[in-house]
Amino acid sequence: MIKMSLTPISRVSLLGLKAKKGEEERQNKINEYVTDIYSRTVGIAANTKETCAYYVIPRNHGINGKIVYSEFHTTNIKEIIANLQDLFPNCLVEYKTLTWKDEKPYDISKIDEKTLPFINVKNSKPYIVIDWH
Repeated sequence: MIKMSLTPISRVSLLGLKAKKGEEERQNKINEYVTDIYSRTVGIAANTKETCAYYVIPRNHGINGKIVYSEFHTTNIKEIIANLQDLFPNCLVEYKTLTWKDEKPYDISKIDEKTLPFINVKNSKPYIVIDWH
């Protein structure tokens, strides 16, 4: 008989394995996304005169061509923002809905509903904004 070093695992642990694996995958995906934004932001700061970086939330084309933003990103945005705030202390890190005009961003996420009809919201998108100005 071959002796193997196996670790006993309880019924409760077995029941939680799938959830644990799912959580590890979620954390890994968040870490990859945050690492990518971190690297790109440091590159912008090191190689340009910019003092602000904008990262559009990934999107897909849903049913009937309707744009659908990544469920992963919208579900985990608070944790993503918190991780970025930890990595960029004393910087403004926010989740905003922006529209662009004349190559300038305009935050429409806090505009009241009476003003929105006068703004081209059709081209607006959700962004993560990091400002170190």
